[in-house]
Amino acid sequence: MKILRQKTLHHLIPILFISLMGWQSCTVSHSNTKAVANRDGTTDTPKIIFLNYSIKQDKSKGSLEILLISKKITEGKLKVNITGPEIPKPGDLKCITLDNHLDPVDSIIVPDPLNVTVESVSENNALFKKEVSKDSAQFSIRLQLTEKIYAIGVKKSTNSENQNSYLLITKLK
Repeated sequence: MKILRQKTLHHLIPILFISLMGWQSCTVSHSNTKAVANRDGTTDTPKIIFLNYSIKQDKSKGSLEILLISKKITEGKLKVNITGPEIPKPGDLKCITLDNHLDPVDSIIVPDPLNVTVESVSENNALFKKEVSKDSAQFSIRLQLTEKIYAIGVKKSTNSENQNSYLLITKLK
């Protein structure tokens, strides 16, 4: 009579090994966000803020009207994009993070949401670009949130004569 235990053991080891590796790959062992220690010993995780806006052109007055649709703050850290300085074009919006004295901390350029470039195909199957003007649109902003940021202001980027002419200021705290 032959003993089948040795043969069964050789087949059982790879199955146990594969099961263990599958179980280990499903568990979270570490997080991509690291906690930052404050001076008082408490830890804060980095936060990202997502803002969704609606913009509408008032043709009778020739002005823009911006409304906040939603605001969401979540844990996380944005990837750092090292690019050259952004050059604003006419119609672009400037999103400025403000401290508690409403002094600028940082800013980003939001491409003009009311003038969008679209690609299309002509009758002879050639691609071409066309700029489409809209009366209203929605746009989103994503920013890294720090303890210095008290509010976020949106203004036209070409409006350099009056530094405090914000279209909308969203207070965060």
